[in-house]
Amino acid sequence: MNGLEEEGINVISPVLLTLSNLTALNLSYNGITRHNTTAIQQIANICGKLKKLRKLDLTGNFIRSGVCTILRHLQSPLTHLALGGCGARASDLREMCAMDTVQKLQYLKLDGSGFVSCIELLCTFVLKSAATLEYLSLEDNMFDSSSVALLCQMISQLPFLKTLSLSFNHLSPDEIRTFSKEFPALHLINRDWL
Repeated sequence: MNGLEEEGINVISPVLLTLSNLTALNLSYNGITRHNTTAIQQIANICGKLKKLRKLDLTGNFIRSGVCTILRHLQSPLTHLALGGCGARASDLREMCAMDTVQKLQYLKLDGSGFVSCIELLCTFVLKSAATLEYLSLEDNMFDSSSVALLCQMISQLPFLKTLSLSFNHLSPDEIRTFSKEFPALHLINRDWL
């Protein structure tokens, strides 16, 4: 949480490009928006040069399709990806489904994106990492009773999933109990607004 914004990204880019052994890059909450196309392209270029990069956090930067611009440049598969509040949409999820570099994730955070409207596509993307995914956070996506069956179906296909966060959705206590009952070994996190 540096608040670098576009100018700061442009300043640190040359330094980051020299860190060829960097395995994790946290650029969360830096005030980058979809209008900061130069910064998005700089981040994409950095990700393209960091061949050992395994963990990427872009949380809190409302970059919409900039997510795909950045992920397209990855040179190796990620194990950790956090895109909370990035404003990714159905078209971005569709493109991400075809990217080899985000199909072996162990840790995935897709919080605050309103994916209730494209839940089937979300499930398709998540299931691309079915053989590796251990942690999944789907907080604040406006999931409601109509989402429970699809989410349960998806979770049943994630054999290595240990932790699932469904906090701040529109799920009733009974619906949360459904998850607990269906998947007793799963560590379920469910915080509410109150």
